[in-house]
Amino acid sequence: MRHGITAFPRLLGGDVEALNDRLRAHYDCSIVPGRFFGLADHFRIGVGQPTEIVEEGLARLGAALDEFA
Repeated sequence: MRHGITAFPRLLGGDVEALNDRLRAHYDCSIVPGRFFGLADHFRIGVGQPTEIVEEGLARLGAALDEFA
């Protein structure tokens, strides 16, 4: 299978742990920090849920990233 149910983007600026803290505290959402995979500037997101759930999660991530920058 060529496609998975996770994505592993790199955060170009800022701290992944701080982003996850913001998501958890203000958006009822979370990511998996890349430090668990040996890449501290990356994070894992799951996209294997129904479309509506993935869209809402990505919207929350986007809003947190907008504030984070």
